[in-house]
Amino acid sequence: MTENKLFHCREFARFFAMALANATLYSPHHPQVIRLAAKAYQSLMAAMGGEEQLAFLLIDDQMVADHQPLEKGVYTARVRQAFHEKRIEHVEFSAKTTEEDLLLLIRNLLNPSLGYADMAPNDHIRFGKIALEPSEDLEPGLSDGAETPFLPKEELPGSESRILAEIYEQAKKKRHFSLSGVAKMVSGLVKFLREDLPSFLALAAIQDKDGYTFTHSTNVSILNLAQAISLGIEDRLVHDIGIAGMLHDVGKLFIPEEILCKPGRLTEEELAVIRQHPVQGAAYLYDIPQIPPLAVSTAFEHHMKFNGGGYPKVPAGWTLNLCSQITSISDTFDAIRTRRSYQEPANLETSKEILQKIAGAELNPALTRNFIGLIDSARV
Repeated sequence: MTENKLFHCREFARFFAMALANATLYSPHHPQVIRLAAKAYQSLMAAMGGEEQLAFLLIDDQMVADHQPLEKGVYTARVRQAFHEKRIEHVEFSAKTTEEDLLLLIRNLLNPSLGYADMAPNDHIRFGKIALEPSEDLEPGLSDGAETPFLPKEELPGSESRILAEIYEQAKKKRHFSLSGVAKMVSGLVKFLREDLPSFLALAAIQDKDGYTFTHSTNVSILNLAQAISLGIEDRLVHDIGIAGMLHDVGKLFIPEEILCKPGRLTEEELAVIRQHPVQGAAYLYDIPQIPPLAVSTAFEHHMKFNGGGYPKVPAGWTLNLCSQITSISDTFDAIRTRRSYQEPANLETSKEILQKIAGAELNPALTRNFIGLIDSARV
């Protein structure tokens, strides 16, 4: 594949992912979705370069165009996940594909009532399922047989999921972990945010109807970084604020799973156990070399309220650091937008109303206004 074709394939993935994000965040018929779908279509046609068809394979953590893996990133991950949720791992576009076909495909991907058999808008777009051979050969073969296992939706794609898995495994054993993996992830997020803040924020700020796009910690980190960048905070501190968001809930790894994963509401005794996680997380991070002090403070303070309430209890007059207040907003927003056994995810407007209602009491009012402005600007 030529570099030019590879570029247009990456651009197609980028615009298609952003169209999906905006369709979920607003409406599949929103003008921004139509505009982004048009850009995705232009990139798709440019990638075809006059050929009759272009096929994409969506295997595990990789998006492949004409046997050439595309660079891993947030956009290819979003595209892969959307198709995987419909049990699709092979999609072929013909030269007769139209902009309206792409728009209808986006609507179908986001329609929970449509199954695999109902997904294709017409003969211009065809789907397939792939099974990998037991030899673990990375060259896929088309098959109409049994489907391959899918990663849980809570997991991050590729190296990110492995980094977090390693950190969590070490934390559960009360061992130290290397900060380099987290630092690399956050540096990548900062780069993406500085290049395209609105569209990346749109990807991070949404919750699909069936669960997370990314893990909660990653969402909080992204939302933290977006807030920090919008406030004009300098690079080194922005980086530490991102790490603090990624690690703010590490103390929950020390909470018994039967409490942490309990369906339904918790008892007062169970809530008391849950409320220990800020202290446990801060104590764990404090002993790890090179962890930014800001991450330790944020792990300890992220459930404290602007008006002095919340937990853990601290002496009167305690001043919350800025990162903790930023993280509280990100954490609250992501929780509101999350489906739980006892709670449906709130839509965007309701989420903003809840934030406005608790601003000044639980959340810093000025930072909350800034955050809502960011969410409103997440249109590309």
